Parts: sequence; structure tokens; C-alpha cells
Amino acid sequence: MADKKFFQGNQAESVQPDKPVFDKINHIWKSVFSAIAFLTLPFCFFSTMLMPSINTALFFVLVITWLILHFFTDFYEKKGKGRKAVRIFRILVLVCTVVYFIPNVLLTGFTQTEIFYPVKRYLYTHGVYSTAEFYDKILPEQLPNSCADYKFVTQGSMIAQDYHPSSYLIFHADESVLRSYAQKMENLNLEPLENIINGYGAEEWQSLDSYEQEYAIKQYGGIQMKFPPHYVSSQLLPVHQTDFLNSVIYYISGNYDKGCILDYDSGLVIFWT
Repeated sequence: MADKKFFQGNQAESVQPDKPVFDKINHIWKSVFSAIAFLTLPFCFFSTMLMPSINTALFFVLVITWLILHFFTDFYEKKGKGRKAVRIFRILVLVCTVVYFIPNVLLTGFTQTEIFYPVKRYLYTHGVYSTAEFYDKILPEQLPNSCADYKFVTQGSMIAQDYHPSSYLIFHADESVLRSYAQKMENLNLEPLENIINGYGAEEWQSLDSYEQEYAIKQYGGIQMKFPPHYVSSQLLPVHQTDFLNSVIYYISGNYDKGCILDYDSGLVIFWT
């Protein structure tokens, strides 16, 4: 009988030989996840302002997942139960953390990757702005098949005086695409404007002889155009450079202006908001 009890005791001990090992691993993982929480949660909190409409919900889910993980970890340490739940929520916390950062990376990065245009456009028009109806209308829903030399910069929100999260869409396309965009702007009740070059209208500038142009250039210290604005010009790549002499401009003034430039000589298309 004694031998039988001794055998049963040994068998019982062999059932959970990995518990001390799991406890050690659990202690290490707890330290690791505490460090992750300390480093990521404050950053996530402040980065919610990049895209308030999307990041706020993602941050809320992330915090709830962290709290549930903390509950199950504490429950396991006190009761010795819930090991599987601890493992599951550790994985969920990692997944939620990665998912939180993906939209932010897509919004601020991949400026010359055409495949991400629809995603970046959505994040800007519905993530940065909750109700950006006009921005949603002015930016093309899709890129044309003839799109070349593409660049799309989208900025997130931030707390700063006189700051405006802008977007800059720039590419080359064929004339039929430019004319379709011109029709779209007119459907939005936007009238085309003539560029101003060193104080002259574009047509008037082209009618000046070389001496008159040279004199005007000296007077202005170079060729100065009203369009594109300097903050738009700074976004142009070397391949985008053109003289903008045969450009059609659709411009909306205001505290934060926006517009569209269609250059029929080079096929350059610029949208900015």
C-alpha cells in the first residue's frame, strides 16, 4: 500500500513538471511586456492626434487589451490558473500594437508607392479629417493608367499654432486625363485662373520680347510666379520641374488654401489641400 501511494505521489509530481519553468518564463515575459507598455503606450497616446478619427479607436482597443492581459497575468500568479489566456492575450497585445502603428506608417510614408494611394487617401480624408467632404472630392479617387513620376505626401494632425495637415499629389499624365480633371474642377464650381509671372499674366509674359522679360527678371530678382506656391514647389521632384507657362490653375483661397494645377505642356498634375 505504501509503495502504491509512493508511486501515485511520483506520478502526480510528473504531471506538472513544467510549472516552475513556465513561472520563470512568465516572469521574463512579464518584464518584457512591462517595458513594451512603458515605451509604447505613452507614444501611442500622443500619436493619436495624427489621425484622431482612426487612432482614438485603435488606442482604446490597445489599452483594453493591455488591461485584460494584466488581469489574467495577475490571476495566474495568484491562483495558478489561466495560463492559456495569458498566452493568448500576449499575442493579442503584440498584434494590436502592430495594427496601431501600421496606419500611421502608411499615412506618413510610402510617398512614391502608387499601390498605397487609395489607402493613404482614405487615411487622410477620413482619418486625419472626420468630415473632409471637399478634400474627398478634390483628390482623385483613383490614379490614371497613364500615371508617371508619382508622389503623394500626406500629413497628420498635431497640436501647433497655425498648423494645417496638408496633402500634395503630383504626377505626370496624358492630356485626356488633364482635361478630365479640368472638367471635374469646373463641376466643383472652380474657375480657372491665369498664372502671374513677375507681375504679368502668363499670356502677357509670353508676348514680351526678350529684353522686356530680362528687365522684369532683374527687377524681381529672378522669375517669380504666383503658382505654384512655394510650399507646393518644395514638394516637386527634379523630374517635375517645368516653366508653368501653359498651366491652368484652380485655386481656393482661405486660411489654408488648396488647389489644382494642370500643365498642358509637360502633362504635370498637382493637387494640394
